[in-house]
Amino acid sequence: MLKRYPKFGSYACVALIGLFLAWYLFSLTKNQTFIHEEWTWLADRSHLSFHALLDDNFGHTSVVPVIFYLVIFHIFGLDSYEVFRLVLVFFHLAIIFFVFSFVRRRHGLIIGGSIATALALLGTGAQNFIWTFQIGFVGGFLFFLIALRCLQRANNSLGLLWPIFTCLSVGLSVASAGTGLGSLAVILILTLCGANRRRFWWVGIAPLALYVVWYSQYGGQDSPTSALSTIPGHVAHYGAAAMSGLFGVDQRWGWPMLGIVVILLLKSLRKQRFDLLPLSFLIFVLVFWLGTSYARGGSGGYGASRYVYVGAISLVLAISENVEPMLGKKPTRLRVTQSSVVIMAVLSIWGTHSELSNYQRFHSAVGLSSAGRLVVAESHRDDIDGEATLVSFLGIQAISASGYFQTIDYFKSSPVAQFRDLAQAPRAVRFGADTLLFEFGFAAIDGPLENNLVCVQLSLADEPLLVLPGSRMDIVVTRTTTISAARFSSLNSKFPLPMQQILRPGSYSIFLAADDLGGSLQTKFDDPTAVMTCD
Repeated sequence: MLKRYPKFGSYACVALIGLFLAWYLFSLTKNQTFIHEEWTWLADRSHLSFHALLDDNFGHTSVVPVIFYLVIFHIFGLDSYEVFRLVLVFFHLAIIFFVFSFVRRRHGLIIGGSIATALALLGTGAQNFIWTFQIGFVGGFLFFLIALRCLQRANNSLGLLWPIFTCLSVGLSVASAGTGLGSLAVILILTLCGANRRRFWWVGIAPLALYVVWYSQYGGQDSPTSALSTIPGHVAHYGAAAMSGLFGVDQRWGWPMLGIVVILLLKSLRKQRFDLLPLSFLIFVLVFWLGTSYARGGSGGYGASRYVYVGAISLVLAISENVEPMLGKKPTRLRVTQSSVVIMAVLSIWGTHSELSNYQRFHSAVGLSSAGRLVVAESHRDDIDGEATLVSFLGIQAISASGYFQTIDYFKSSPVAQFRDLAQAPRAVRFGADTLLFEFGFAAIDGPLENNLVCVQLSLADEPLLVLPGSRMDIVVTRTTTISAARFSSLNSKFPLPMQQILRPGSYSIFLAADDLGGSLQTKFDDPTAVMTCD
C-alpha cells in the first residue's frame, strides 16, 4: 500500500494528530456552560427577529453567530453546550488546517505540521477555542481564509461559481464579527487591482455595500473611539503583543521580534516581483488592528487572547508567504530549517501552556459558578423579582430573572439541567448555588434580635449546626465570634466560603427556605463555646 500510495503515511499521521487535537480541545470545556455575554444572548437573541439578527455586539456585526445560536437552541434546546463546543473546535481546527495547507505548499510537511500544531495549542489565544461565544470572531477569520482560497480558484477558472463562493465567503466573514473587515479590505484590493478586475469587481463591492447599510443603521452609534493620532501606536502595540504571544513571553520581548519580522518582510519584498496575493495576510491583520485601535484603543488589553490569536496566526502566514520557499532547497539547509521550526514550535507550546491552563480554569470557574446560581434560581423562581439580576458580568447585568425564566419556558429546557444534583456537582457550581442562596435571602442569619432569647444548650464543638430546608434555628451568642455557613460547599474547604459573618453578643435566627434541592444549611463557629442553641 505504501508503494502504491507513498504519501499515505504522511496523511495518516496528519489525520491522527488532527483527531488528537480535536479530542483534547473538546475536553478542555467538559461539563461547562455559558458565561458572560452568552447569558444575554440566551435571553435577548434566542428568538428570530430583526433585532436579534442585526443589533451590534460592542460594535461588531453578529448575524452569523446569532444564526448559529438560534439554530442550535431550536434544534437541541438550551442544554446544548456540547454542540457549541463542537462548532467552535471545528472552526478553530479548520483555521489550523488552512494554516497547514498554506505553509506546507511552500515549505513542506514538517514545517507546515509543526507550525500548525503550535498554533492549534496557542495558549495565549485560548479564548478563541475555549469560549464558545467566540464562534463569530473565529468564524470571521475562517471565512476570510475560505474567501482567499475561493478567489485563487476563481482566478484559475472561468464561470461565476468560484467568484460567487468568494463573494458569499466575504459576506459571511463580515457578518460574523469585526475580523471580517480585514477580509473585506483584502478581497476589495485583490479584485479591484488584480488582472481580472473587470470580471471580479463586484465580488467585494456587494458585501461592502451591505456592510455600509448595516453600519449606518446599527454600527458603532454609542461606541467610544480613539483619536486618529494614537492609532499607529496602538497598532504597533498589537503587533508586539502578537509576537510575544507566540511564545508566551513578556510583551517587551515582542518589540524586537516584531522588528525582526518587519525587516525580514521588507527584505523579502525587495527580492520579489510585486504581488498583492502574498501581502494578503499582512493587509488583513493591519486592517484588523486599525479597526480595533480605532474602536477600542488599548482598552481591551493589547495582549487580550482574542487579539493575539488573530495577530499571531496572520503574522505567521505573512512570513510564510513572503520568505523564500524551503521546498527544493539543499537537503542540509532544509533539515536545519526544519529542526529550527520544530524547536520553535515546541517552545511555543511549552511557553503558552500556562496561559491555556489559566484561561481554562477561569472559564470553568465563572461558568460553573453561574450555573449553580441558576439552579437555585429555578428552584425559587416564584420568590424572585423579575428585574433581579441572576448573572452579572463586570458589574453589568448579563441576564435578569424574567428574561431567563421566559427563555427556559419557551424552549422547555434548561441550560443548567446537568447540574441539578448539587451534591455531586463540581465545587464551583456548589459555591455559586450557595452564593445566590445568601444573596437573595433564601438562607439568612437574622440578628441581633430585639427580643433576647434564653438558651442553655451549648453548640457542639466538633459538628456543624444543621438547619433543614423550610426551618430556622435560634441561637444566642455570648461573646463575639465568626460564623461560617454553606449548604452545598464544604465548610472545611481551603477555598473561600460563600458566607462568613462576625456575630456580636445577642440573639440570632438562622433560616433556610424550603425547596427541593436537598441538603441542609451547615454552620460552624470559630468559638463554639460562645454559642448556645435553642430547642
